[in-house]
Formats: sequence, C-alpha cells, structure tokens
Amino acid sequence: DYASSGGTVGEQVWKLLESLPTNEIRHKNIKALGADDLAASPDWANLLDPNSMLKLLYSLKIIQSIVQPAEGEDGGQQSEQEREETRLWSQNFVLRGGLKHMYQVLIQLDSDVVFQDE
Repeated sequence: DYASSGGTVGEQVWKLLESLPTNEIRHKNIKALGADDLAASPDWANLLDPNSMLKLLYSLKIIQSIVQPAEGEDGGQQSEQEREETRLWSQNFVLRGGLKHMYQVLIQLDSDVVFQDE
C-alpha cells in the first residue's frame, strides 16, 4: 500500500498531494464537523483514518487550514465573523469527539512504521 509506506515512495506521494488543489469533498466533509447538529456522530475512522498515514496527514492539513487559515492576499487578518466561525468549529470538533479520536490514533501509532527510514 503506497499510501501507508514510508520512505521515498511515501515522501513522493505526499509531495504530489501537496501540489494538487485541496480535495473539495474531503474539505467539505471535515468543515461540516462545525455544524450545529451535535447529535450526529461523525465517521472519525473515515475522516481521520488511522490506517493510512498519508490520508491522516492530508486530513490534518485540511484541519490546520480551517483553524489556522492563511493570511489573505492583502496580508489582512481574519474578520471577527471568521474568527468566531473558527472558534465554533474548533469547539464542535472537540465536543463531537475529534480530539478524543486523534488522541487514540496517536497513542496507537506504531512508531517503527511512522519513523521508518529507508
């Protein structure tokens, strides 16, 4: 499985992924975690897949873009409304189990696979 392999192949796949536009469906699904419907339980295993390191890192990169958006072209900061949307998304991520899922993924990672040198 190329997506979970380390070393050269994994690095090349990651560079390719970073050069492509963000997968809009994946971005939309992750962004929807900030929805007000806290009763619905997200499919964490799919959104933050612990079985595919590159898929997990890609999803984390999308999350980073949500909680730490890049500055605008004019170098401006987020508006008050955008800061509030980010705060609510982050709060809902925690309330809906995202942080708990990430913690479980991190403690179950096989460090030999993650830090493998080829």
